[in-house]
Amino acid sequence: MNVYSNSFHSALKYFKNTETNVCNLLIMTGDFNIQNSLWDLSFPHYSTISNNLIIIADSFNLYLSIPTNQVPTRYSDNSDDSNSVIDLMFLWSGSSELNNHSIHLDWCLTSNYAPLTITIPIVEENVNSSKCSIVKNSEEEVAFIKDVITSIKGLDTSILHNINGLENVINTFAYHVECTWEKNSKNINITRHSKSWWNEECNKSLRAYRTSRKLDDWKIFRKMVKNTKHAFFDLKIQNIVNKKWGPWKLMNWVNKCKMLAIEAIKYHDQPCLNIDNLWQALHLSFNTALHYSVNASVLDEITFFLTSPWASFSKEEFRNAITNCNNLSTPGLDKLYDSPKSFRPIVLLNTVGKLIEKVIGERLQFYIALNNFIHPSQLEELKFKSTTDADVALTHIICSGWIKNLNTSTLAFDIAQFFPFLNHQFLVLILKKAGFDPCVAKFFSNYLIGRKMNYFWNSFTSSSFDINVRVGQGSALSPILLALSLSLFLHIIENCLKNLKILISILSFVDNSLFIYQSKLFQISNDCLFSSYNVITNLLSKFGLIIEYLKTEVFYFTRLQGFFNPPSLDLSPIGGHILCSKDSWKYLGFIFDRKLSFHQHIDFYSNKVMLTVKCMKILGNSNRSLNLH
Repeated sequence: MNVYSNSFHSALKYFKNTETNVCNLLIMTGDFNIQNSLWDLSFPHYSTISNNLIIIADSFNLYLSIPTNQVPTRYSDNSDDSNSVIDLMFLWSGSSELNNHSIHLDWCLTSNYAPLTITIPIVEENVNSSKCSIVKNSEEEVAFIKDVITSIKGLDTSILHNINGLENVINTFAYHVECTWEKNSKNINITRHSKSWWNEECNKSLRAYRTSRKLDDWKIFRKMVKNTKHAFFDLKIQNIVNKKWGPWKLMNWVNKCKMLAIEAIKYHDQPCLNIDNLWQALHLSFNTALHYSVNASVLDEITFFLTSPWASFSKEEFRNAITNCNNLSTPGLDKLYDSPKSFRPIVLLNTVGKLIEKVIGERLQFYIALNNFIHPSQLEELKFKSTTDADVALTHIICSGWIKNLNTSTLAFDIAQFFPFLNHQFLVLILKKAGFDPCVAKFFSNYLIGRKMNYFWNSFTSSSFDINVRVGQGSALSPILLALSLSLFLHIIENCLKNLKILISILSFVDNSLFIYQSKLFQISNDCLFSSYNVITNLLSKFGLIIEYLKTEVFYFTRLQGFFNPPSLDLSPIGGHILCSKDSWKYLGFIFDRKLSFHQHIDFYSNKVMLTVKCMKILGNSNRSLNLH
């Protein structure tokens, strides 16, 4: 790509502020009109605009090339002006075959610019235009599934006593699956005319026409193609509409998003201009709790729950896990991110690994329900629990208090970085307290403790980092492991408040928790909320957790008529802020007012529904008659 950027740096501003879709860029060169000591040793100054150029080049996976002969590229006609280096070349960082470029002074002729050259090696390459595939709903697919099931039944699970035995079984299973695939799949040529809806009936009708060259056979072929396409896409539409995702998945605006304009990743307000700085910024942002101390003695306040034996997995558990899988995703960005905290490391496992995690997670859900380990106020990451349950429970508590002529005060707080703060060794101790079979605690001890993490950014890979905290987002085990950790915490905080004779209710949804206190006087409620907040702050520090003070909110519910001016809640003595109640409060998707009229809630979501319906009418597929009734 050849670039010319004038003295106003118009090209750089365009790249920075406009979405560019340039892939597989090998070389970017041109006149950038930037003098800088980075590439011109005779120039003593550093230009801030060069940062933007380096960032843009990095977004294309390019690096600055150093010429073999470091001489000026532009020669001034005026003797008062010095010569300069403003013609630059950036090369693809993933190639070891592109060497440094050269500047040719003897090729200038009548120009005052020296040409830049580089040798690009061109090698013969064979592009694979075929792939192995199994046609859906075919006899080969049935045979493949049957053979895979047979191989699973034939696995020797008696050697699963250690990690090496598990790896041997997995390698054997992978070998059988690969052989079965090669046996039942067939090689398909990929061309620019390949269509996903094409089937064997289309092949037959096409061959019939090519043999006879009759007009009637041509019409039969055209009709066959039309019917096949309609049947294929009608089935696809029905599959989407009949499942829980609804007709919205038919719209392009929920599919994969395009990448937006580029921006440098910043850490502590400084751009990460080299790869080592990026790895450190990512690691320190995602694992801020690596060196946080955890006080395991806090678990002594909870007695061991009755141990439940861990039964072998059944076929039905795996079938249910596969049935509930969603094979649709909508990756992409909806805004420009320039902070490492805006990104999240996700768990990357193969399909079998994800399936096993899902089955284990489902089993853990039922075990903790069986031994009543989950705290009654816990409504997150569990089956048959939702944000609606939390808001309905809160509404019920408020109305029950009004029957007794009591006002309700609530204090909402958020546990900062709850996902990445969870300590692995602490989690294993919690599993033992919860009454799980020793084999479960041993599994998670091997699975979590001593982990290492690598970061991937485009084609770059970091070195290994030691990880002793966080549960991976994207893992099927993350929700239930978080629920287990938080449940133990709620049991302990409940005991502490009871010992202090503070009769306060707690609601918890993931890392969003709520203190609820009822009294005729708001000042008494504030005193109890203050004491409870102080207790939970100290207890969280023993768990290696902290409260995100900026998200702490107070709200009061009352049926008093006329002007309402409740007292503020001063949390500054314990590191918080002075909190004042607002006219409305949004909690877990519901908009509350102090009298529970829900007028603002209804207005907000009614307008949202009407706007959505209008958008659907505009974006509806008129060709396929996607109408709203």
